Amino acid sequence: AELTRFADRLFYRDWWNSSKFDEYWRLWNLPVHNFLVRHAYFPALNAGLPRSAAVFFVFFVSASLHELLVSVPCHVLKLHVFGAMMAQMPLIALTNAISRHVSAKSRVGNILFWVTFCIVGQPMCIMLYAHQYFRLVNSSSSPDLLHDRPLVQPPPSDANATFLAALGALDDYSLVPAAALRPDDPTAAEL
Repeated sequence: AELTRFADRLFYRDWWNSSKFDEYWRLWNLPVHNFLVRHAYFPALNAGLPRSAAVFFVFFVSASLHELLVSVPCHVLKLHVFGAMMAQMPLIALTNAISRHVSAKSRVGNILFWVTFCIVGQPMCIMLYAHQYFRLVNSSSSPDLLHDRPLVQPPPSDANATFLAALGALDDYSLVPAAALRPDDPTAAEL
C-alpha cells in the first residue's frame, strides 16, 4: 500500500488481542471482511436468511475459497482448510459464552484463540497438506479420489526428486541424505 500509494492503508486492526473468534474475523483482513459483508452477508440477509444462517453462509463461502487457494497449489483436495474454517462457528459460540461469564480483563478467550488458531490450527493444516503433497509426488501407485488425486498434474518425478535432493543437500539437519530421496535418480546422487 505504501509503495503503490494506495489510499486505504487499513488492512488489519489489532487481531492479536482478540478475546473472541468473531472479533478476530472482523479485525484480521479488513478488505476481505468488507468484501464478504458487502457481497455475501448483506445479500443473504436481504434474501430473508436469519442472521445466524447468513453468518454460516459467509463462512461457507470463505471456507470454500480458502480450500481452493490451498488445495490447487498442493494438487490435493483434502478439505482440511474447509473443515478448519467451518470449525470456527462453534469456536465463536464458545468464546462468546466465555466472554459473558468472565471479567472483561480476563485473557482466557485470547489464550484460547492463540492456542487453537495460531499454535495448533494453521500449523496443523500446513503440515497435513505438505504431507499429502509429498506423499502424492513420491508415490508410485495410482491415486484414488479425495485421498491422493491431484487437482493439477504434478511435474515429472525426476524434477521433484532433483528439487527434494537440493533441499536435502542444503539442509544440514536433514534426516535423509539427498541421494536416498530417489536412489534411481542420477541427479540426486550428484548433489
